[in-house]
Amino acid sequence: MTKKVYHILIVDDEAPARRRVLKMLNEYGLPFTYEEAENGLSAIQKIKNNSYDWILLDIQMPHFTGMEVIREVGIELMPPVIFLTAYDAFAIQAFEVHAVDYLLKPFDFPRFEQALDRLIAALNQTELTAGSLEKVIAGFPNPVAYKTHLWVNKNGSYLPLPVAEIAAFGVDSNYADCLFQGKTYLLRETLQHLEEILDPQYFRRTHRSWIVNLNFIKAVYSKSHGDCTIRLLDERTIPLSRRYRKNLIG
Repeated sequence: MTKKVYHILIVDDEAPARRRVLKMLNEYGLPFTYEEAENGLSAIQKIKNNSYDWILLDIQMPHFTGMEVIREVGIELMPPVIFLTAYDAFAIQAFEVHAVDYLLKPFDFPRFEQALDRLIAALNQTELTAGSLEKVIAGFPNPVAYKTHLWVNKNGSYLPLPVAEIAAFGVDSNYADCLFQGKTYLLRETLQHLEEILDPQYFRRTHRSWIVNLNFIKAVYSKSHGDCTIRLLDERTIPLSRRYRKNLIG
């Protein structure tokens, strides 16, 4: 009897994470074909235009989160899902009783194997339904809606700056300087509030007066007494104080 070949979609905005999942799928040993999606928008398009046996879906992604992908596609049209999540395990222990599983990053192969064993068993028993997926989604806390654009004032006009392209924020009193494409724009925000509205996956506090976008760091140079200097891709430098060093480089 010919074994079923499963068609799988791997959705994660980080390429190393997708490669790791693929390696574990190969190690698991089921015959499969796969496609990848590097963001929520791509995932939505692929799910609407293809048929998958199940999906390995990251929850926290820019623009469209995993939850938003499911809601955009429609729960009734979704194949079974195994969530990939960095949420604290305490927040999701309640979902272990559901057929749709989750993998808490960083997960090892035994945990991955357990999730797939559960999924395959449920597929064979046709227990995975839109209703069970709906229950799981309803129970998850809504991911924080981090800002994707910030409005800055330039000569009396307001401009929307894409957050992903802002290299750093430096604060002076209740105002912040945005370092954006070689220019500096003034933003009426405190660093404390910026920390709340910016995705910590990309933005980290480096000093009592600075937040940096990790994607714009060229190098970090050690100084005396544990302090460091961060050199950005455009060669500008900002401080990394000893207090915030672990926040950035451990």
